[in-house]
Amino acid sequence: MSRKKSEKDNRIWRLSSDVVITPVVEMPEDVVKELIKNNKDPKNYFAIERKRSRSKAKIVNRDVVDVLRAFGEEGATYEGVLNQFLKLKKLKRRQLHPEMLKMVRTFIGANFLVEGKKKKNTSEAIEPSIKNGVEWYSYEILENVQVLIDTEIYKIRHIPSGVLRALKITRDTFPRRSLRKKIFEGLRREFRIIQKIKHPYIVKVHDYGVRDGRMYGIMDWIEGKTVYDYAYSDDSAPDDFLLLRLSIECLEALHAVHSAGYLHGDVHTRNFLVRNGHVCLIDFGLARPIRVTEKDIGKYTEGGVINFMPPEYVSHTFEGKKGFWGSVAGEVYSCGVIIFSLFTKKYPYKWALYKKDFMKNILNDPLTSFEECEREPWPELENILRKSMAKKPEDRFSSAAEFAEELKALMINKFDKQKAKSVG
Repeated sequence: MSRKKSEKDNRIWRLSSDVVITPVVEMPEDVVKELIKNNKDPKNYFAIERKRSRSKAKIVNRDVVDVLRAFGEEGATYEGVLNQFLKLKKLKRRQLHPEMLKMVRTFIGANFLVEGKKKKNTSEAIEPSIKNGVEWYSYEILENVQVLIDTEIYKIRHIPSGVLRALKITRDTFPRRSLRKKIFEGLRREFRIIQKIKHPYIVKVHDYGVRDGRMYGIMDWIEGKTVYDYAYSDDSAPDDFLLLRLSIECLEALHAVHSAGYLHGDVHTRNFLVRNGHVCLIDFGLARPIRVTEKDIGKYTEGGVINFMPPEYVSHTFEGKKGFWGSVAGEVYSCGVIIFSLFTKKYPYKWALYKKDFMKNILNDPLTSFEECEREPWPELENILRKSMAKKPEDRFSSAAEFAEELKALMINKFDKQKAKSVG
């Protein structure tokens, strides 16, 4: 919606029916405290999210929520909502229009506001498209385990053998037609990359193809918890040997990806599951070759979870640079964050409510000590983690394998040598 067109734009925009608006006072205590520290009244702030969109939850004030609710599920034109608030606030157009236009554009881009009734399916809640019990080729659909705006994942059973698998498939109702092809090709690329990486700590793709215009893949079914949830599944704290073993397996999985010539692209705790006691790396949706030619750059998207992003990502963002920041060194850093959180139950930098503030902490703050995290100091491990998360990429370990070897040496020094040597 361009600035010139918006004033004459008669399109209906509506609040997607699955948007959830949560008062901040009902959220975790850390969020409330952070607002109070910034001299903001938590009662006037809300978290808004579309549960099955890829857009992250946003903390906004009451005025923003009022504007979104003005569009409602029935929809309204931008001009209609603007005039409503000009009258309510007793403001002149030039005082409100630029700020409101920018906000509305943001929420259209994040799929919180979608086009109205004229476009079928665009404003419906994101629901599974395949029902439980349906026979799908030689598989039975058992249950939907994830549905996002662009893809769905199902737990399925191979009817002849009874083996459980996972079905990952593109959605056929993605609201932006221009992006459907990109999502289709992206999922195909993900399956091809996984099939090229042969390692016991990497999820397997058994088959992939196209059905009814939708790209799908049949993958391992992994019942396990995330590596963090697995480590802390009991009431008692996990022993350091287990934490070191899980850390080494995470690094070995990542090294297998790099050795095959790829970056995983989305290294964070939730993508390392544990099955049968061992790590399994999943979700290669943002994977790409380590080296990408200029003509192929448009094929790939960079993203991930901010808490695990290296300083070079923060620098690129603040400076408005274009181009890829991802690298082997960057993923070494991200794995360092995972391992730090495994041992301390906290992130290595001070938590902040707003993304920009958290990014500044990543860029400027020294690594938090184990003692500050209320964990017994361990200088040898802390030094290894400090190197893995150095501010400059060239100061980190040259590979995930080198990082893993340092942890193995630490394990041998701390535990029974025969027991330690059995790992990896």
